[in-house]
Amino acid sequence: MNREIKPFALCMTGISGSGKTTLANALAGRLRDYGVAVDIIDGDETRGIVGGLFGYSKDERLKMNRVNQAIGWYLLRNKINFIMAVVAPYEEIRTQFRKFFGDSYIELYVKASVKSCVERDVKGLYKLSQEGKVEYLNGSDDVFEQPKNSDIIIDTDVESVDDGCVKVVKYLQNHSYISGKINIGKERGL
Repeated sequence: MNREIKPFALCMTGISGSGKTTLANALAGRLRDYGVAVDIIDGDETRGIVGGLFGYSKDERLKMNRVNQAIGWYLLRNKINFIMAVVAPYEEIRTQFRKFFGDSYIELYVKASVKSCVERDVKGLYKLSQEGKVEYLNGSDDVFEQPKNSDIIIDTDVESVDDGCVKVVKYLQNHSYISGKINIGKERGL
């Protein structure tokens, strides 16, 4: 039976330092190696590109995520799948994405404990938050609403990048977003 391949809008949500960008880059690279047209929308990069127009309060995050949503719309319109690595700390944002992208939307919760993220603190945000130099850091001095409807959960405290990539590829194959055999990570012959 031949199934039609659907475009995907994979939204990776999680607190700062959970591993969203690392996982997005690894996954996109591996999918591209197998001919899957995919791009990355990185929330931090988008903020830089728009010149810091938006802050980090809830209202400002809602506005910024509308920008990410518009970028995604253009990519899907041009038959380019995308992985969006954004904090998206509120269920309201994620629900908005799900409604907007419809059947293309896949929510991936990149779960990690605050303790692990503070230890990693790749961007130095947790240190700055503790010093009172950064406001609205989700998971620190602002809320991060646990996702209620994630399609995939990857716990980076216990799962490796390879494990995460394998889990996502299986999901994409099982739900007709990609086809064929893709050999990534520890498992071969997916």
